[in-house]
Amino acid sequence: MNLPEGIEFLGVPPRNTCACYLRKALYGLKQAPRLWYHHINTFLQSIGFKQSANDPNLYLRYKLLAETSIRVPEVVILLYVDDLLISARNIQTIKEVKKLLHTKYRMNDLGQVQQFLGLEVTQTLPNKIQIHQARFISTVLKRFGMTDCNGVYTPMECGQRLCLSVETDELTDQGEYQSLIGSLMYLVVGTRPDISFAVATLSKFSSKPNRIHLTAAKRLLRYLQQTKTLALTYYKDLSHIHSSCRELENRSIPSTSLIGYSDSDFAGDHDDRKSTSGYIFSYAGGAVSWRAKKQKLVSISTVEAEYISYSESAREGIWLKRLYDEIKGEVTNPKPLIIFCDNQGAIEITRNPKFHERTKHIDIKYHFVRSLVEDGKLNLSYIPSSEQVADITTKALSRDSHWKHVQGLGMEYV
Repeated sequence: MNLPEGIEFLGVPPRNTCACYLRKALYGLKQAPRLWYHHINTFLQSIGFKQSANDPNLYLRYKLLAETSIRVPEVVILLYVDDLLISARNIQTIKEVKKLLHTKYRMNDLGQVQQFLGLEVTQTLPNKIQIHQARFISTVLKRFGMTDCNGVYTPMECGQRLCLSVETDELTDQGEYQSLIGSLMYLVVGTRPDISFAVATLSKFSSKPNRIHLTAAKRLLRYLQQTKTLALTYYKDLSHIHSSCRELENRSIPSTSLIGYSDSDFAGDHDDRKSTSGYIFSYAGGAVSWRAKKQKLVSISTVEAEYISYSESAREGIWLKRLYDEIKGEVTNPKPLIIFCDNQGAIEITRNPKFHERTKHIDIKYHFVRSLVEDGKLNLSYIPSSEQVADITTKALSRDSHWKHVQGLGMEYV
């Protein structure tokens, strides 16, 4: 480390002739995060925690059930830099873990979680947890002068066609637009799958936004004004069962299982005619993972677009299923992951691997989904388009359809 100004009073040689040798990492140096992670990782493993094979920031401590001889997680720790979330079946176990942590680190015990990385957590009932970002939305609305705007009930106008800017368009401030899109992206990553398609669409114009694009983005802010306290809601007991859960019940599938929905919008981009893929994975009545993304190639049919979407959904789903089984504990004969799809032609392609002139051009990486189906790790099940929750991630919907799928995402007002 170079010596700082004013060090001469200690009687050391001139600053430009010597330097300090670091005995440990200082906060702010680029090697500090790595050394901190190594330190706390070593300590957590020394007190009985095992690092997850599917997420390096997840730690589990197991106990053995005497009646079944099966190991199940007793306590779970989620680590983000120096912030920790601790979860266990009883409060006494959490207190014991905190006591062990206090012996090693100076730490603040904030009690029951109310906020984590900008996500607000509400636990009003013993069997109900809600996650939202109402405060962050209020901050965004204030930053862009939309605090007193009138609310609307859909993030985008149904049927609205947004295209790239041309020479005759009136351009708007690029920095303001990009700042707005960045704030909206944080909401999508956190707790708002209902705006994922709108944000994915608006982000395409960040390099050259015009007045129409800015107006569409501010309409999305008006939607957030109306739905500021909308939260992802998870229930231990889904006695209130909404429509998507009733569909599961009719198929003899527990609504507390990890399930997925996959959909695509064929040639939805009017500039390059590429399709949009979207998926939703839910557990305990609420969405836990979602995505809306334009496909990287031009599909020549709805079946091909859906098939590509299934492959992208399967990659996320298999990782979630492994993580789900790991948290549940040792599982014998795990059941295949179920993903609901609304295109029977694409489903048949995954089940019948014969060479076909309409599918021979599809890149080999998208046949990953076919191998998962053959191995029994994945089950693609047909669902009517009217019940396809992932439809909200691929296109702008009418008000009735939008709110039907918002309910399917497990979103309720706080």
